[in-house]
Amino acid sequence: TPVYSATEGFVVRMAYGPVGGLQIFVLGAGERRYYYAHLERFAPGLEEGNWVTPQTLLGYVGNTGTARTTPPHLHFGIYEGSRETCDYRALDPLPLLRDRNGRTLGGR
Repeated sequence: TPVYSATEGFVVRMAYGPVGGLQIFVLGAGERRYYYAHLERFAPGLEEGNWVTPQTLLGYVGNTGTARTTPPHLHFGIYEGSRETCDYRALDPLPLLRDRNGRTLGGR
């Protein structure tokens, strides 16, 4: 299953971690960090520093890292807070997400 960016922004990290497996961080508006984890593989040609939009393929759903015994899925998170003090706060992504026509998915 393809995974597209939820926002415009810059790819600031593409890595493998023991927990998140293959993971990507996109830095979006307001310095929010969008996290995509447990990917099967990255999109061909995607690199750190690339500008992405909601039309940009990031990779494919997988079960890497601690998800290796689970069905393939996407761990998605949105975080804000100071990088200097590491006071990252997870945000509820639903009120921020919109469909391809710009309608809010949160139903609020």
